[in-house]
Amino acid sequence: MKMSKTLLPALVMLLVSAVMLSTASFAWFAMQDTVDATGMNVSVKSDSLYLYIQAAAEEGDAPEASAIVEGNKKSDVGVALGGGNTSIKPAAIETNKNSLEDLLDPESWYTARSADPDESAISGNKTYLTTDNFGEYVVTYKFYVTIAKGSQNISALKITNFSLTGDDGKFLPVNVVIASEAGIEEFDSKDTAGAGNLLASNDTLTVDEVVSFYVFVYYNGNDTNVTTNKLAQISQANISFSVQATPVATD
Repeated sequence: MKMSKTLLPALVMLLVSAVMLSTASFAWFAMQDTVDATGMNVSVKSDSLYLYIQAAAEEGDAPEASAIVEGNKKSDVGVALGGGNTSIKPAAIETNKNSLEDLLDPESWYTARSADPDESAISGNKTYLTTDNFGEYVVTYKFYVTIAKGSQNISALKITNFSLTGDDGKFLPVNVVIASEAGIEEFDSKDTAGAGNLLASNDTLTVDEVVSFYVFVYYNGNDTNVTTNKLAQISQANISFSVQATPVATD
């Protein structure tokens, strides 16, 4: 009996410690923890010999179409993730943000920290991103598309052959948003086809014109596996897709 009385408080304390430990090790979004992203890359290809793609070195005016053609003989673009970034912190996009303008605004994105994955608990812990820290959570690429001289006008530019792969045995909560003035499309590792028109339905791409689009890459903080104690198990990602051109129909 004396033994039971001695063991009971110790057992209670052990259970309490276990509960506290499990709570401490779980964090919905990890505000100060980062995911290793070394070796990740984005590869964009053209599906047509006359369609050329160039990655933007920085924000600014679009280059001349002729310069894009001359600089991209193979019409392939491979970009190391973030131009050298080695880690990203989990984030999410507000659900009512559905335009390129929204996505380029850091305050459309947020991070959160909570021991409870319930949406109401997360909402009370949201911290919106700023211009200063946006790059720590979201890696942004800008690309230009044009066609070679003598080409037929293009009525549609679509994403096709999308692929998001990671290391075997690790989960991959990476989301990719491809956006232009014509609209946005979000992809994850379950997507293998493509969608989204990079041209407005009533627009065409002609010789000497340049169309731009953006690729946003982020670790999805809304994934239930994105917790502090699982960040080391998150896979690196290789992202690739093609841009498919549709010539204007002729009579």
